[in-house]
Amino acid sequence: MSSKTYVSHPVTRSLLILIQVALGTNAFSFCLQVHPSGGLAQSPSPVYHTLRIPWYRQGLYLPASFDLYAGGNVVRSRKDPSPDPQDHRAHIHYRGFEGLLSLRATIDLFRGDQGGTADSSSPEEHASVNVARKGIGRKYRVEISHADSVKTFYWKGSKTALSLLETEDDTLPNSGNGNLKFFAADAPEDILAVWQNRTDRQILGSLNVIANLDAGSDGVLEGLMASCLAVVVAERVSGRGWIGGLGKSKGP
Repeated sequence: MSSKTYVSHPVTRSLLILIQVALGTNAFSFCLQVHPSGGLAQSPSPVYHTLRIPWYRQGLYLPASFDLYAGGNVVRSRKDPSPDPQDHRAHIHYRGFEGLLSLRATIDLFRGDQGGTADSSSPEEHASVNVARKGIGRKYRVEISHADSVKTFYWKGSKTALSLLETEDDTLPNSGNGNLKFFAADAPEDILAVWQNRTDRQILGSLNVIANLDAGSDGVLEGLMASCLAVVVAERVSGRGWIGGLGKSKGP
């Protein structure tokens, strides 16, 4: 039997997701920071950020719904800064009360380059995303609605998805639990992005986008990033990201 060879691909975008704990409060916040492609240095401030997410809003095995804003700083005090409404990029809402046996989330994406409407300072809605997982597995259906079209993708657990990446960082193993791959429903062999899971307290992991996707065109890049954030935060809260790779095959 011949073995199948997988070719690694250069990363077009790499986003590191950090968890910042507000010490002395029953809350946590997290943000995204951009790494230059092929490099290790972080940008001085996050590309996106959230406000603090209080623990009492969290459901059973399910995180609290939250908003994503452009720029900003990591929260280091008890008081959140007031974000500019024009910096609002996404609203991630978890539906239901329990996330162990299933997961459902809706995401509203907002356009940052168009400004608000004539009678409102709020940004224009760009696209919407539905995320759903049925059962206890790690396969998430992602439907991105933009204009009059709906495109379907999947996030799926993978033991060796990192082998698809060309990266200079060889300090972490290519095989591990909690990694995910992203692909279109009609082209499952064409991997568009890879999530590299981390199991420490401050770094949730990194999102590596392989495909050349244009921001602001069809909502796919924004939907990919926001759905990844929605999935991996839910997996961390439920513990699924820590043990999610157990029993998975070695094929990427």
